[in-house]
Amino acid sequence: MRLLTSFVLLLTCGLLSAQHIGHNAVDLQRLENDILKEINTLRARKSLQLLQTDSSLMLAAEDQVKYITRIQKLSHRQPSAQKAKTRSRVEYYGGHMLGVGENTAFIMLFQPAIYRAEKGRLDTLTINQYEQAKYYFVQAWLNSEVHRKNMLYEQYEYTGLKLAYDKRAKTLYAVQVFGFGKRSDDRD
Repeated sequence: MRLLTSFVLLLTCGLLSAQHIGHNAVDLQRLENDILKEINTLRARKSLQLLQTDSSLMLAAEDQVKYITRIQKLSHRQPSAQKAKTRSRVEYYGGHMLGVGENTAFIMLFQPAIYRAEKGRLDTLTINQYEQAKYYFVQAWLNSEVHRKNMLYEQYEYTGLKLAYDKRAKTLYAVQVFGFGKRSDDRD
């Protein structure tokens, strides 16, 4: 009887932890926190310092995620000279870093799509849970050499991560901006 009770408890906890994403509203803050926690877990496994959030990087990421959501295409650039590149966006929002980097990605929700999982294995699935969304954002970056280097670059100390949801296209966009060498008068 105790074994059956334990099994039911584990099954119930597993079902409760698989929280579904709502069709009309996505808890972007929760997903941002989950993704950052996962990236910091990967960094900790490699004995790298954990990334701390920075307001200028957060604003630069938010600006870029709004832009790519509007144009429905991934990009690291913008047409405005003030915000043309990642560094110019960070500086526009008051950040002064020696080095910056940026990752972008998108996933589709509530519709079958092909994603690369661990070791580049292809998965066809419908993403409708927060855990799945977190996993496939992180895997998208891990499966790209340049994006993986940004996530695991030992000098990066700071980050800003923002997501946006295009309800019409059922697509989640993500931008993560990284930085190091922050001036002492520019601390949060």
